[in-house]
Amino acid sequence: MCTSTGDVIVEHKATNPDNFCKRNRLPYRFHCYQLAGYGILRQKMGHPPARLLLYYRSWGHWAEVELFSNEHGISWEGEFDGDYRGGMIDVAISW
Repeated sequence: MCTSTGDVIVEHKATNPDNFCKRNRLPYRFHCYQLAGYGILRQKMGHPPARLLLYYRSWGHWAEVELFSNEHGISWEGEFDGDYRGGMIDVAISW
């Protein structure tokens, strides 16, 4: 995870424990779209870019994901119950 300082947008989500057992469910695409949209809106309002963090919590499970969005899509990396994972969501983002 990035350790830089500055502005951060954090979106916290509760989810079912089954989503942690089925490895390809998290992060949900629509949660990534939502958080990336917040970041884009913030920049369009004239603010500097902010880190985009998505947290999931469910009973004994947790995940911390950082999103990186640009005009090519959304990439993400983070920890899921202590295991590192990363990925890419191909989506056209209009700046």
